[in-house]
Amino acid sequence: MDALVWSTVYISEAFKKKNIFYKRFGPLLNALRKAFYTQGREAMNYWDYFIEEQALIDATRDKEVDQAFDILGKLVSMQASLLSYLTLVLLRSGTLRLDVLRGELGRRGLDSDSWLLDEKRMHVVAAQFNKHFPYLRSRGLTSLASRLSEDTLAVNEVSVFRPTLATIHQSYEEIRSAVRQECPERELLEGERFRYSWRFERARPRSEPYQPGLFPVQLL
Repeated sequence: MDALVWSTVYISEAFKKKNIFYKRFGPLLNALRKAFYTQGREAMNYWDYFIEEQALIDATRDKEVDQAFDILGKLVSMQASLLSYLTLVLLRSGTLRLDVLRGELGRRGLDSDSWLLDEKRMHVVAAQFNKHFPYLRSRGLTSLASRLSEDTLAVNEVSVFRPTLATIHQSYEEIRSAVRQECPERELLEGERFRYSWRFERARPRSEPYQPGLFPVQLL
């Protein structure tokens, strides 16, 4: 349960940051400027000379960065669909209770009916996951190979449940590999905090191998 909940938390944070810093950056920047301007001349001068003139908040778009964010965004969307699919499998097989899941998510301020269980038809969630394959593979992410079944599955039967979990686990490993390809880990220099670089940057390899994180299906 903890792994499922924390996976939901991390993916929700990714969606939130994409919305704030990418999709709504312009409107939010204008709202921030307006907030400074309504506080009088001193605040207005601070914004003009110490923020805008120093380019502390730069709205300039870069084609290569846009493309990198687009790829990473699709990978996050695939991970979200995969987690939704896994959650539906666990619910329909009786392995997980909906009230327990809602209670755990609610304690962290999350709503299970937002994106996690917004779509309750497994074949639709599978189609949402599978639709990204052609584009991402064309961008060189050939580790992505395992598609989710878009058929109606009787996941309450052991003969169906276990192979379905195996496919979900393999899909997770493939997405993890694709993310590492797009954002390789590197050694941190003094004063740095961000361990990952874009694929088009010159990555500094780490001295230790990457230790994979825990995805819910690994607990089953």
